[in-house]
Amino acid sequence: IKVLPYNNIFKIARQTIIKEDIKKLIITGNPFPCFHFGFLLKNEFKNLKWIADYRDDWTTTELTSKKRGLSKILFKLDQKSERKWLSNASLMTSVSNYYANKISDYIKVEGVELLNGFDNEAETQTNKTLITDKFIITYNGSLYNSQKIEPILEIIKELIKEYENKQEIILKFPGLAFDPSQENRVRKVFSGLENKVYISKRIERKKVLKIQQESHLLLMISHENIKGIPSSKLYEYIGLRKPILLYPSDNDIIENTLIRTKLGIIGNSKSEIKLKLKNLIDEFIKTKKIRIIGDENEIKSLSRLNQTQKLAKILDKL
Repeated sequence: IKVLPYNNIFKIARQTIIKEDIKKLIITGNPFPCFHFGFLLKNEFKNLKWIADYRDDWTTTELTSKKRGLSKILFKLDQKSERKWLSNASLMTSVSNYYANKISDYIKVEGVELLNGFDNEAETQTNKTLITDKFIITYNGSLYNSQKIEPILEIIKELIKEYENKQEIILKFPGLAFDPSQENRVRKVFSGLENKVYISKRIERKKVLKIQQESHLLLMISHENIKGIPSSKLYEYIGLRKPILLYPSDNDIIENTLIRTKLGIIGNSKSEIKLKLKNLIDEFIKTKKIRIIGDENEIKSLSRLNQTQKLAKILDKL
C-alpha cells in the first residue's frame, strides 16, 4: 500500500471509521488494489461489513488475451490477491447480472447487479433543438479491438453515397482520437470521405453531451462473443432519450435494455440493419424528425437516482 500514489485513502478511511464509528463500507474498483484496503480494514474492525463494487472485472476479464512471460506471472499474482482480498467482503456488486455471477463464482462472495445508470446532466439535454440540415450519427468515447465496428461503418458509408444528392449524413466520434490505433480503424473505412467524419480528442463532458444531443442517432457496438458489458455510454444515451443503433447485438444486457426502453434499433444482419437505417433517413428527409418514443418508466428506472435507491436497500439488508 505504501507505494500506491493514492495510499492516503487507506489512512483517511481508517481514521474516519474510528472517528465516525462506520459500520458499512463500499469500495469501488478499478483501481483494484483498493480492495486490499477493505481486506485490512475488515481484519482490524471485526464488525465492519464491506461491499466490493466492480465497475469492471479484474482477473476474470475476457477483454484481454492470455498472458505470457512476466505478464503471466503478474497476472497469477493478481489472481491470488483478488481471491485473498475479497475473502472477507460481505457482498460484491457489478454492472450486469452476467458480471455479478461470474465474479461471484470466482471469489465465492454473493454478487448483485448494480447498473451504472445515467445522471441528471444527461436529462437536462433532452429538450434542446436538433440541427435538421444534416443527419448526424454519433459514437461516444473509447473503442476496443473486441468491438467490430467495421460492418456498421461499411453500411453507413454505402448510405452516405446512396443519399449523396438527397441528405447529408455525418458521423461523429468525440474522444476517439485519444487512441490513434482505434481512430485509424475508422479513418481507413472512410478513406475518400474524410469530410463526412468528425473525430476529436477527449473533450469536456458538457460538450460531449451537446454533441450527442444534437445527433439523430447514437451508436452502440457490442464486444464480440463477450457478454455482460453495457458500458456507461449506454445509460448516457438512454438518459438523452435518443434512438440507439446496436449492431452487432450482444444478445444480452445491451439488447435487453434497449428492448425494455424501446429506444433500440437492432438488426441480426447487415441487410436488415441497412433497411432500418434507410427507413429512418427517409423519414427524416420527409419530417425532419425521428419518431422513436421510449418507455419513460423503464428509462427512469435506469437513472442513477434509482440505482442509488437500490444500493440503499442493499445496505439496509447488509
